[in-house]
Amino acid sequence: MGGPELTDPDMKLPPYIYRQKTNGRTRLRFEKRGLPKRWIHARPGTNEFLDEYRACLDGERREPKVDHVKSGTIAALVRQYERSAAFGELGEATRKQRSRVYAIVTAKVPDAPAASLTSKKVRELRDNRAATPVAANNFVKCLGYLYRWGQESGLVDRNPADGVARLKPLRKGGIPVWTMDEVKAFRRAHAVGTKAHLALCLFLFTGARISDARVLGRHNVRDGWIAWKQKKGGGEVEVSIPILAPLQEAIDAYRPKVQGIGAPFLAKQNGQAHASEKSFANWFAKQCGGAGVEKSAHGIRKALGGLLADMGCSEHEIMAILGHTNPRTSAIYTRSARRKSLAESGAEKLRGFKW
Repeated sequence: MGGPELTDPDMKLPPYIYRQKTNGRTRLRFEKRGLPKRWIHARPGTNEFLDEYRACLDGERREPKVDHVKSGTIAALVRQYERSAAFGELGEATRKQRSRVYAIVTAKVPDAPAASLTSKKVRELRDNRAATPVAANNFVKCLGYLYRWGQESGLVDRNPADGVARLKPLRKGGIPVWTMDEVKAFRRAHAVGTKAHLALCLFLFTGARISDARVLGRHNVRDGWIAWKQKKGGGEVEVSIPILAPLQEAIDAYRPKVQGIGAPFLAKQNGQAHASEKSFANWFAKQCGGAGVEKSAHGIRKALGGLLADMGCSEHEIMAILGHTNPRTSAIYTRSARRKSLAESGAEKLRGFKW
């Protein structure tokens, strides 16, 4: 079972950690004589990586954990999935979210057979969380991913999450979108040459998610384009975008005190990436608060989608920039823009009405 693909071949690794290429992917491997060989799942420079590395070094002093999970149970299915290459390839936040869901289920019924989870029970678990529809829907989706992997691996015959409808969100519109006034307020608070200004430009001119912006760096830039593999859910989408003048200006102007080889644009003061998506999101939230903007980075991504639609971009153009895999997602922005345009033309015709 391998860890995540290593995207920075120039990063210096600690002793006994080696790069190995398997099935076209470069992964990290711990190898020291007298200690168990292990794959490393976390990204270098993160707290999770240090925890794994210390665990590897302490291998000869740690007693092996006794696995009390009974074969054929939901807990066993979860254990096998979390140790699989498919799970290891997911983003850090996605892995944590799914593991939280699985921990809730297995804690209540640790010895329940995997086949005993029915669609009726999944609906019941969903409805118990009806007060928070987004969380309820994520709960169902996480169970669906688990059992879909189990089907593909020949461990279960059916997926109890199939056919379980999603709950409607309580609030329409989703995450609040940034306005241009808020973008200007942020720019006034954080001048060109600051890390915060560069962060805004990365979000606004690439549409990158928090998980991507945290690790994007010069290693993603080539011939005036910035490209990366956007991870969402269980898949990857290749995103490649021309670097527009404001973003290039922000990149050129920002000069941190420590610039490690292969370090991300938005590294911490020590030149390392923020330890997790959450810590990076918290840092950006502070920059927003300092500018009097109480919104998230994802709201910038949504603002970009609306801006592209207002400028007449097609659904497929928006898909390419934002990394959408479903045209219906991009159509949300184009429908809104078309309604605005039609309303404008309709009102113009109504302007001549005399009464």
